[in-house]
Amino acid sequence: MRKSAILHLIRGMLLPALVATAIAAPEAEACSRDTDCVIDERSYRIALPENYDGTTPIGAIIFAHGYRGTAKGVMRNKALTALATELGVAFIAAQSAGADWDIPGVPHSVTSDGAEELIYFDAMIEDVATVSPSTETVW
Repeated sequence: MRKSAILHLIRGMLLPALVATAIAAPEAEACSRDTDCVIDERSYRIALPENYDGTTPIGAIIFAHGYRGTAKGVMRNKALTALATELGVAFIAAQSAGADWDIPGVPHSVTSDGAEELIYFDAMIEDVATVSPSTETVW
């Protein structure tokens, strides 16, 4: 498969997950693609586009890893981070609390309503949007 066809396939999968969250660069590099951004007992990682000026609000792609995956592993995927850079958006890798997400239909959590994950994603979006006082979330 050609590189352009792969990028087209990735765009088709990720663009629906594009979140319009305005982000400003962290005042201090508290977390990044290489270090966890901690929220209570959970975390995520964030990669800002190359050549980002640190002041212009930008959107973000939030990516949830698969079974036994990690935010750290997602950040090693150069195609995904390159796509975010090409689109001029931040790339955020969410981290599940365990080996998998606690959502309805997952074998280990058949009776789950997914509420804990929704609380986590709300907290993550709020954390990303408040990295700098000048950020705002756009819905």
